[in-house]
Amino acid sequence: MPRRITSSLPLPPHCKLESAASNILNKEYLKRIAILLYIAQGSRPDISYAFNYLARFSMGTNASHWESLEHLIAYMRGTRALGIQITGLDLCPTLRTYVDTNWGGEGDRSTHGFLQFHGKTPI
Repeated sequence: MPRRITSSLPLPPHCKLESAASNILNKEYLKRIAILLYIAQGSRPDISYAFNYLARFSMGTNASHWESLEHLIAYMRGTRALGIQITGLDLCPTLRTYVDTNWGGEGDRSTHGFLQFHGKTPI
């Protein structure tokens, strides 16, 4: 498979993966997922959904899982300048919360995510 240079989205549009028939543990796939976990928790919250979606298929991966994983890595390669910006305290900081949900979406499973700011700093 040719190596993708960059991508503007973490996952391909309308990405719909299913578990492969085999339950073989793919150590290389798990190794890359573990690296993405570290990166997502530390400095790249923008890949959290894509990472969590791909991590669901740790058992029984196939070529489509690998292609989606490579797509996410290409997105990260193209968006290296993105990250969390920490600024000084405001005189009157406010607490803001943004929430997004999908009730009964993927496989009748609900998904949600949230982001909170104290002033201009994500927490």
